[in-house]
Amino acid sequence: MVVYKASFIHPNTHIPFIIYYNKNEGYMTLAKDEESLELVLKMQEGLGNNEEFIEQVEKANKVCETPYPCRSFGELFDFLEQIGVEKEDVSFQSMFLH
Repeated sequence: MVVYKASFIHPNTHIPFIIYYNKNEGYMTLAKDEESLELVLKMQEGLGNNEEFIEQVEKANKVCETPYPCRSFGELFDFLEQIGVEKEDVSFQSMFLH
């Protein structure tokens, strides 16, 4: 099975995400990039205490709970554009899973 993976930082919330796309099964999922989030919090002093940012992180948890149907990269990029992420800002790499 081949799964595609990409990372991006949401332009409005500044939350780092990882997107996984399973083309064979026809769905994609989002996950918070915890490692990058930790770096962002370390680099931007006080961000961890910012109520608006904390609220955005909590909303991101809800977005990550759902797999989204997606039959092609075209549909995937349409979805990303709807949430404010430009196609040019995302580069997918294939991962082979056994």
